[in-house]
Amino acid sequence: MRIIVIGATGLLGYYTCLLALKKGHIIKGFALPEVNLEKWFPSTIPLTFGSIFTMSKKKLVKQLQGADVLVYAVGPDDRTVPKAPAEEFFHKYLVDECIKVVQAAHEAKLSRVVILSSYFTYFDNIHPEYHLAEHHPYIKARVQQAKQVLAENTPEFQIIVLQLPYIFGSIPTRIPLYRDSLFKFILNMNPIFFPKGGSNMISVKHVTEAIYGAIYGAIYGAIYGAIYGAIYGAIYGAILYGKGGQTYLIGDENHSWKTMIKIVLETLNMKKKIISIPWYLAALKGRQIQKEYLLAGKEPGLNNIHIFRDIEARHFYFDPTPSRNILRYGSGGIQEAIQETVKACYPERFNAS
Repeated sequence: MRIIVIGATGLLGYYTCLLALKKGHIIKGFALPEVNLEKWFPSTIPLTFGSIFTMSKKKLVKQLQGADVLVYAVGPDDRTVPKAPAEEFFHKYLVDECIKVVQAAHEAKLSRVVILSSYFTYFDNIHPEYHLAEHHPYIKARVQQAKQVLAENTPEFQIIVLQLPYIFGSIPTRIPLYRDSLFKFILNMNPIFFPKGGSNMISVKHVTEAIYGAIYGAIYGAIYGAIYGAIYGAIYGAILYGKGGQTYLIGDENHSWKTMIKIVLETLNMKKKIISIPWYLAALKGRQIQKEYLLAGKEPGLNNIHIFRDIEARHFYFDPTPSRNILRYGSGGIQEAIQETVKACYPERFNAS
């Protein structure tokens, strides 16, 4: 199978490439040119450098021709803080540009597209009383993205959307975004004050397995299901077994923020007391952060005025069994994945040892 990965040098794109290459498929990637690939990215995978966001649909069609499947692993995530207004930014890069690529893939006669999205779309759907899309520009754009891309689904051109939770892991030479978006905030406190909530979490290894499963479904599902079903994970499952026009909630273990923070501290050999606080106390800091962003002409994808009540103080837990049974991805290794992420965030603390 001929697979194109847009975002091939990012965390999810990189491991998708490795798994698909290991299975003997023909891989092509798109990547931004500023990435230093020396000694870590497989030389056997040809890369087209440039931004798909500035590429015309006509040029995209030419680039995608000859492939069977596209994995779309690009776009700003919830940690991005663009210039205000955030709603326009996220709609452009998560909705408009994604639709452009999907339509180009259709014109290029690909059979399947796997879109990597967020589990916030799932919680926005089952808990409308949370007003997630209303309060947070990033979540609103993700909801719109899923709705519009799934409208492009046909029996011959299948679209699958994977709703992903917190993902831990690392790639060579890159500092994970968690350092500045979360760990820095936590480690600057002593004691550490944080809301009582938690989230489903998964390692990048098992996300990649799910993506791979989603890619294969349309063509080789029955054959590969019999041979590989018990072995490979979520990404592989979406390629192999996923049904077009569907969303799949991908996840693994449910953990409180306190548990995650403890793993971070233990990895860094730090001892700090962790105190759980109600959301309205944390929201006081959130209002200050939001005001500072707005004064600087910026606006985050997750509104800091609402984030502690809407997200951080809630338990965004779920049972991943239904999607795991379909996409056949693995489980476990969350503690090790968090430790790996921490070490990649602070290499200066570990490289000398």
